[in-house]
Amino acid sequence: MTVRPQLSLEPVHSSDIPTVADLDVAAFETDIVAVHINPRGTTTQARLANVKYRHGQMLADSEKRGLKFFKVVRQDTGEIAAYGIWGYHAPQKDPNEPADDCDEEFLAAFEKALGTTQQQFVGDRPHWYLKLICTHPKHQGLGAASPIIRWGLKQADEQGLPAYLEASPMAQPIYEKFGFRVVGQAVVNDAVSVPVMVREPQPSKSP
Repeated sequence: MTVRPQLSLEPVHSSDIPTVADLDVAAFETDIVAVHINPRGTTTQARLANVKYRHGQMLADSEKRGLKFFKVVRQDTGEIAAYGIWGYHAPQKDPNEPADDCDEEFLAAFEKALGTTQQQFVGDRPHWYLKLICTHPKHQGLGAASPIIRWGLKQADEQGLPAYLEASPMAQPIYEKFGFRVVGQAVVNDAVSVPVMVREPQPSKSP
């Protein structure tokens, strides 16, 4: 029987940005949305520089934007296995952001569709938003993302707030195990459909 390594949930520091940006790219390399955003099929230096910059800026402005950054670290190797961001304040366009060589038209349509769908299903209700979560392919199957999900759901339940996310079709069953339910689809250019999921707050269990 394979013994899973011990995992620890820790805050992300600025020194982690290169690693978590690489993890982000690796985790979503074959995702259907990523394939449309990056039709070349390979990650260029421009693409990687853009991802690192965006994550660095979000972390630097995390307090102002209401974002919480987490990493899950394997205790046996010290590697970052998973990375996630909870919050619901979307970052504004940064004029200093380095150029990306992805499909900007599709990316803009994708971000617009997500914003429209979020407004449709949670509107102005206070809520926790799982903005990003990813596990490096080499660490998949260890449950590395679970501590990040549980952290946000604990906040949501304690505050009596719903939790919201957009899921990849592959990850949808995982979120369903945590109580999320599909409430709709974010459709981008009639080419990509992303499940939208909401989890209503759950009462605390009696001791």
